[in-house]
Amino acid sequence: KNHSYQEELGLAREVQQALLPSNGGLWDERIATVAGLAKIESKYIPATELAGDYYDVIPLGPGKVGLFICDVMGHGVRSALIVSMIRGLMEKASKHADRPANFLRKMNKGLCRILKPTDVDMFATACYIVADFNANTLRVASAGHDLPLLVEKGSGDLLECDVSMGPALGFFDDAVFESSIYALNTIAEALLYTDGIYEVENQLGDQLGQEFLCSALNQCGKMKSNEALGLLMRTAADFSAADGYGDDVCMFAFDVVNEPKKGHPE
Repeated sequence: KNHSYQEELGLAREVQQALLPSNGGLWDERIATVAGLAKIESKYIPATELAGDYYDVIPLGPGKVGLFICDVMGHGVRSALIVSMIRGLMEKASKHADRPANFLRKMNKGLCRILKPTDVDMFATACYIVADFNANTLRVASAGHDLPLLVEKGSGDLLECDVSMGPALGFFDDAVFESSIYALNTIAEALLYTDGIYEVENQLGDQLGQEFLCSALNQCGKMKSNEALGLLMRTAADFSAADGYGDDVCMFAFDVVNEPKKGHPE
């Protein structure tokens, strides 16, 4: 029975991994809409065979792309099931994918509808951004998730992300989400992440902390995004007293490499 159970877990892991945009040979297709305009890199390390973190890239037409990241409560079988539900809800809400607040609202309604008849107490935090090089905009919305780190072009300083954060997905059917708009030509990089990267603990039980991400991102300077993500991951792993990170880790970097259209964002 144990052997059979392990086989089932292995199959479930393969299916879950196949959902990620970096697998299945679809990565280049997903990011093609911003080819030559931006570079998108990701790092993803599940804590167990089945993970509760998920990320995706949504092509929205020439010069326009959406980046989604979420963190389901806990990890393991239950979290993996919710991740699969979220992936399906993203498909259903796809016609709203160019408006982050509407996109999260539709997904939240769908997840609440699924979970309401059950006794399962589960939720997921999520952050969704849409970069539009045609309109010179970066739209950001959050459902209880850590806000992205936005690096200012030229200075390398972190911009204040003042998005009004809504509740996590799956809590309230009538939840309201809002988005903030930034001028894309003032941004060099946007970093999305889950809490597994900064909640690693050392032997004394101290957490690395979100401040680490901010200072480390500044230290990365002009590193390429894949090198910067690798450095952040290695630093967290070195800090951790455990063999690994203790939780799922997902990081998602969006680097602007070509100037968007000038002018004020819509």
